[in-house]
Amino acid sequence: MSLDEADQRRVLAVIQRRRGADFHDSRPRLVEACIGEAYARAGSPPAGAWLDGLEHDDAALDALVRALRVRVTSFFREPETFAMLAEKVLPELMAHQPLQATLRAWVIGCATGEEAWSLATVLREACGPVGYSVFATDSDPTAIVAAREGTYTRSQGLSPTQWTRDFHDRGEPHPALRARVRFAVHRFMGPERAPRDVVLPLFPLVLCRNVIMHFDPRLQAAAWARLAETVAPGGALVVGESEGVAAGLGLEPWPGVPRAIYRRREDR
Repeated sequence: MSLDEADQRRVLAVIQRRRGADFHDSRPRLVEACIGEAYARAGSPPAGAWLDGLEHDDAALDALVRALRVRVTSFFREPETFAMLAEKVLPELMAHQPLQATLRAWVIGCATGEEAWSLATVLREACGPVGYSVFATDSDPTAIVAAREGTYTRSQGLSPTQWTRDFHDRGEPHPALRARVRFAVHRFMGPERAPRDVVLPLFPLVLCRNVIMHFDPRLQAAAWARLAETVAPGGALVVGESEGVAAGLGLEPWPGVPRAIYRRREDR
């Protein structure tokens, strides 16, 4: 037996009602695959019976939500991008920052926080006394709780030097680093372009890596347009190494950087 589109929509409705998570904008193939795998693990019973059971099976529902979130992260994931950011992009951003202004960065789809903390360590080295702040968001409240807690292990991509410099032995970021990073729950394609506690809507630096690729193809163009609007003129947008930004959004490849980093034209 298999589930049809109506059955899949009912599953998404159950998830939204019981867990507050909305996956209607996710790629249809991803939704179909995750729901199909969950249904197969249950033994492919009559669809109606499985759907009725999902209303009360917390463990199965939570497992399905985790699968749909496609949360893949680590410290300094795609390290070449972080290297180019430190060597090519941040010096230019700093040169154009107003005196004594804090460099503000937004990490969209931060999952359990590794990318936000990675960026914070890079900014600390680049910004020095000027100062920086990292605002990081994700649609998953559980992930944000883990990100705020910030407890990690040595095996998660940090070198011994980075671990000693930036983290306590128990795996928590040092207070000086923690003071620069804030986390919030936010659905990027929801009604609010940015969380309500973001005072300024534009950021000199935005990281949104391998997030939009998981949206429904019908919404991806709108998502790229919204993303471009979050970057301040002259600022940088960092995407996944396999992603390409659509034309006509006022974004151009960052000079001297082969991929993944774009600059918003100042004349837009």
